[in-house]
Amino acid sequence: MSHRRDRIHWRPPIRRAGQVVTALVLTAAFFFPAVLYPAAANAATLPATGALRASGGGPASDGLYVIVFRLYDAPDAPQHIWEELQSDVDVQLGTFAVSLGAKTPIDDALLLAGTPLWLGVQVAGDVELPRVALTSVPRAWFAQHAASADTAAVADTALVATSALLADKATNADLAAVANQAFKADVAAQAEELACTGCIGPTQLSPAVANAYLPVTGGVLSGPLGAPKGIDLAGGALHGAVIAPDAVTQTACAEGDAGRVVFDPASKRLHLCDGGGWWQLAVCSNELCKAPSQVPCGAPIPTDCGNFGSCPGAGALCAEGKVCSGGQCVGPGGSAAFPGLSCKAILAADPQATDGTYWLDFDGDGGMQPAEFTCDMQNGGWTAIYAHDFEDDTATGWSMTKITSCGAWGKMLGGFGAFAGGSFFINLQTPGDHGQARVKLDFRELDSSDNEQGYVRVDGGNIWTVSLPHCGGPNVCGIDNCGDSTWSVDQTVGHSKTSLELRVGSSLNEAATNESIGVDNVEVWVK
Repeated sequence: MSHRRDRIHWRPPIRRAGQVVTALVLTAAFFFPAVLYPAAANAATLPATGALRASGGGPASDGLYVIVFRLYDAPDAPQHIWEELQSDVDVQLGTFAVSLGAKTPIDDALLLAGTPLWLGVQVAGDVELPRVALTSVPRAWFAQHAASADTAAVADTALVATSALLADKATNADLAAVANQAFKADVAAQAEELACTGCIGPTQLSPAVANAYLPVTGGVLSGPLGAPKGIDLAGGALHGAVIAPDAVTQTACAEGDAGRVVFDPASKRLHLCDGGGWWQLAVCSNELCKAPSQVPCGAPIPTDCGNFGSCPGAGALCAEGKVCSGGQCVGPGGSAAFPGLSCKAILAADPQATDGTYWLDFDGDGGMQPAEFTCDMQNGGWTAIYAHDFEDDTATGWSMTKITSCGAWGKMLGGFGAFAGGSFFINLQTPGDHGQARVKLDFRELDSSDNEQGYVRVDGGNIWTVSLPHCGGPNVCGIDNCGDSTWSVDQTVGHSKTSLELRVGSSLNEAATNESIGVDNVEVWVK
């Protein structure tokens, strides 16, 4: 029999007492003119089929449901224009079929108006589902009335009022012509020629929608249906799913097959197609932790199957010439665990090394403990083996430890009332790979010296000397009526021994309260 079919789909979330229904998918199918028929004078009925989904993901339980159907003249109309309660909707395997208007007939005046209608559905105990437009119903009603000679006048009126709408609904010019001819000749006979505009079949549906109303339990859902963005295993589950078996030795793996996973019956393993060939997915048992030397420095250690969380410690793998320390790969001098022999040696290993603090161990595996030293890399790798300004009142390692304060000069080793004639010294350990030593210090002379000599010596040899003048400069401290002098010493000498003695002295021959010397801001570097 000639008929026309339109479909409407929706799937809002619901909760139904006693039946835990989480989604309703209603597919309302309208058949014209055979299934749009009067229920009484000036009344009509509409058939509809649909499906109920349970919260667990399958069809709702079999049984009788109470469902209310309503028609509205607007998608947000506050009041309905027709309502029907069906208390015995039989649901089997999640599907049902009803006839709208069977208990409360639909007034065909609603259909004659030619305006769109909206259908609302409510499962008892829940809120009404989003409304769906039924714009094709009035035109189908016209087609039904035009099927008999007694309603020819109505058909003629329908031709004038709705031919434009039918043409608008047609998918192309040829279909529009068929729609017009349907009224001119025999609407009922030609109705089946009208193509379904906008109809949706299983192959166009997303998996979520398809599984909501297609009966897949115990069957197979095949074709182009897919999940192009993958499957979210964190947000859902595949219950009882089976990956199709396929012999990989006999199955092509071309570019268009990339991402396909099959179960190979021969090897009893999963295989993945990368677009060029099949790769067996690893199967792990008796997992072992990887060795730290196989894992990048600081990274968590995985098992040999690539799993994380069960292996202690962290990776220690670094590029050649570097070691892992504190979760980072460092070169020589980068940590106490990997000290350098000297700044010069570090610069030789890494010409890009910059000025800064490095860990050094001058005697390698000897008794010296690694310590931090300042390196002058910009000028060739000088190592600062000593630097002190005595402002902390300490003179550790010096043979004379008296510290005094002297006005604007601040604190110094020696000075007024502390040291006059003779010398004091300090012994320093040096790296074994150097050839030069550099000494920087401020040499102070206070009060009434009589042109005696002052000096600085390295390993017993003078590297700097000066004649000490009598009250030679402005008074800074000491005797009020006698001036004081200061010299900035900066001398470089050859040196390659593993220790260095720095000695400071003078030939003064009177008490330190009359004439004295001192030193400040002492620095010793080797390279």
